[in-house]
Formats: sequence, C-alpha cells, structure tokens
Amino acid sequence: MADSNVLRAQEYLNAMFGGHPKWVHLDTDGYTGSQVMQGIIRAFQIQNHVSSVTGSVGPLTLSKMKSLPIISKMDPDDEGSVNVCLIQCALFCKGYNAGGITGIYYNAGEAAVKEMQKDAGIEVTGKIDWKVWSGLLSMNWFKKVSGGETSYGRSRNS
Repeated sequence: MADSNVLRAQEYLNAMFGGHPKWVHLDTDGYTGSQVMQGIIRAFQIQNHVSSVTGSVGPLTLSKMKSLPIISKMDPDDEGSVNVCLIQCALFCKGYNAGGITGIYYNAGEAAVKEMQKDAGIEVTGKIDWKVWSGLLSMNWFKKVSGGETSYGRSRNS
C-alpha cells in the first residue's frame, strides 16, 4: 500500500526541482526506496549548490551539511525554507510524521527529528545539524512506512 506522505514528498520534489537540468524525475507512487532517497539527496545538492549533483552523499555533500547553520524550532509565522521542506520530505520517507511539507520547522517536525535522533542513538536535541542531515539523506535509520516491507531487499511486488 502506498504512503500518502511519501507521495506528497515525491510530488513536491518533482514540482520544486523538475526544471533543473540535473533533476531526475521521481515516480509518484507513494513508495519509499532508493529512487526517492536519491531524489532527496539530489534536491539537497541542487538547493545548496553542491558542485557535483549525483544523488549520493560523498565528501562534498557531507561538507555542505557540516557548513549549514543548525535549524531550531521555528515560529509558525516565519518564512518557510526549502531546506526544511527537504527535511520534512526525508522524515516522511523514513517513516516519521513531519506534519506536512510547509517549510516551517515546528512542533510535528521537531518531534519527528527527536524520535529519529533517539532511534539513531544520537543526542536528542530536536535540532537539525549535520548528523540529522546525514541520517536522513541515507538509506539508514528509517522506520517501516505504511505498506512497507519488513525484510531488506524485498520488492513491493513480491
């Protein structure tokens, strides 16, 4: 069964980055997996001007993560941020409830990041630092999403 939050993430990513020459269109099927995770990484690289847009995390992408300011809980009236939208998409694809794709890092997003930090065994701060970016922009540290499989490598069609 497809996950409606993953579907919204796929739709957002295609709409936001579809005009960029290095973007690779994502299937909008509501299933998380390597294609959508590579898409989130690619979107991060495009948004943050990483010189090599590959869809995988290497030294340049990790260096960029480490150079970004730490994101703390925002005020609901703050202007939205594309980086926060990427965090929200990644949280959905990892099985955490980010609330929505709003660009505002508020209660639901902060709770989801705290849960992810706890599950990952890193300090629980609710703040988005390079460790959170690194965890969310990988195939590690995720929960089963609606309709997902519990065994590694099993296709949704098996």
